Amino acid sequence: QDAEAWELRGTARTGRLLFELVPGAAAQAELQRLARADLDTARALDPRRVSTYVQLGLLEFHRKNAREAALFFREAYDADAFST
Repeated sequence: QDAEAWELRGTARTGRLLFELVPGAAAQAELQRLARADLDTARALDPRRVSTYVQLGLLEFHRKNAREAALFFREAYDADAFST
């Protein structure tokens, strides 16, 4: 399993949501679910990947879940070796 590949697919799906390229609430909800699953898999495979946490934060922010987005952004900051 390759965390980078899972993250890339989750990022592509998140981008489609952020740029409003998916019509219809049902299709958007399914794409959100798939993006979250991809990013969760990437996080499980490599919990130190800062960019995965950033993408999770963006996805949750798009879903208007500010609290969870903030937690993911904090995880990204904590995982970043250059932030200390």
